[in-house]
Order: sequence, then structure tokens, then C-alpha cells
Amino acid sequence: MEAPQPQPPARPCTHCGVYNPETARFCKSCGAALLPPPECPACGAETTVDAKFCAMCGTALIGARPVLAAVTSDPPVEARPAPAPSPSATEAVEPESDQEIVKTLRDEAASLPPPRRPSSNILSNVLMFVAFLLVMVVVIYKMNQDAPKVISPFQGGPAPSAQPAKPAESAPAPVAAGTAIEGRVELGEGMQSGGGTLFVIVRQAGVTRGPPVAVKKVDSPTFPHTFSVSAADTMIKGMPFNGPFDVQVRLDQDGNAMTKSAGDLIAASPPTGIKPGGVAVVITLDQRL
Repeated sequence: MEAPQPQPPARPCTHCGVYNPETARFCKSCGAALLPPPECPACGAETTVDAKFCAMCGTALIGARPVLAAVTSDPPVEARPAPAPSPSATEAVEPESDQEIVKTLRDEAASLPPPRRPSSNILSNVLMFVAFLLVMVVVIYKMNQDAPKVISPFQGGPAPSAQPAKPAESAPAPVAAGTAIEGRVELGEGMQSGGGTLFVIVRQAGVTRGPPVAVKKVDSPTFPHTFSVSAADTMIKGMPFNGPFDVQVRLDQDGNAMTKSAGDLIAASPPTGIKPGGVAVVITLDQRL
């Protein structure tokens, strides 16, 4: 028969009576403290190994005790009511009715700044530019409407024939008074025509730029040349032809009124302040460009 093995020393729990190992600090059955902690859980005072109660505050160190009371001495935290939701949060959650949405949109539209209108200066500049383009198109068409049409031999039809020379004009007939500007153009001393196109240009008195009021175009003129410019020769039909006007003439070599090239003949002192129906004017081509 074997001898009984020696049992390790045990310590009974003061709360439930169950024996626990000598080194155990808490009961394995109920969890009660078997040994005091190094410090009092209530006031933090140091304790001894054989102490059952705290010498400072009297808190039980051995046996069952409330965990919160043993761990902290702070008073329990009072439950605080949850804050009420703000009115803005409630409005964001609750859906708005159709009438409220419409009212909100109207208020936002009323608070917007008025739309910017286009500047009157920009609009007037655009209109002036368009009007200038229209006048230039009419001027170019008017100056080139009498130009002879050249038929290409590759397209069939009769080949262009040389224009016969015009007979020399007789002495200019007296000019009668009326509603036109009438006169004659002469070549200055030492000037030779050499062909070309004669342009008689009528502008408002004092105006040197922009489209003219009326233009008379004569191909291959002979000199002296008699001319007459009336309301029928205006760039824009229905434009008043009252005057006073400045009359300029140019014997152009390339036949294009929009360009000036070397060899063109002009009048150094063109007449100014001329009114329709007045005295006939005489213009002399005495300067070569």
C-alpha cells in the first residue's frame, strides 16, 4: 500500500469556504479576494499582508466586495439626456412639400443678380462693321459691273476680240444746269494717258475716308473727257444727292478703284464744295503717282 502523497497547503475562502491554493489571490469558486492588495482600492493607502480591512478608510480587503467601489472612489457618472436635435437637422431629414420647394426656388431666383446685358458700345461697333462691309460690297460691285467679260477658249464660244479704238471726242458741249455734277477732265501739260480706267469719285465735302457717295467709271477714256454724275450713280440707291461734294478723279492703270499703283494720274487740286446743278467743273490730271 502506497503512502498518501502530501497535499499542498490550501487556504479556505472566507466568503464561500472553498479551499484554494496558498498562493491564490482570489477564490476559484466565487472570485472573492483571499489576500489583500498592495494598496487600498478605495483610498490608495498601503496595506499589510495580514490586513483584512484598510487602516485608513475601513474598506474590506478580503472577501467579496463591489468591484467598482474597490477600484475607484469617484462618484458614479449621472446619465445625461441626449441633446435634442436642432431644427435645421430636423428640416434636413423631413422631406419638404412641393409648395415649399417651389417657394424656395422662387426665393433663390429672386436673390440672383440680374443677367448682364451686352454693352451698347460693342453692339454699335458690330452694327457699324456690318454696315461698312455692306457698303464695300456695293462699291466693288458698282465699279466692276461694266467691266468686259472674258470668255475662256476652253469653255467654247467666240474668242474675245480687241475693242476698237474710240474716235476722238469733239469739243465738249456746254453743260446745262440740273441735278447732276457735270464737267470735264483734261490732261495736264506733259501728261499722257496711256490707256487705263478713269474714275470720277464724289464724296461728301471734307470726308476723305470711307465709301464714296457716287462713282463714275469710264474704260479707255479720251481727253478732254466730259462727265456727269447724278443720283443714278450713287453707291446705295435712294441715297440723298444734295451736296456739297468733293470731286476726285484718277486715271487708274489696273482698273481697280480699290488700289493705287505707280503711274496713276490724279488731280493735285481737286474741286471741293461742289453742289449738283451748279457750274460745270474742269479737273486737270497734273500729277503722276
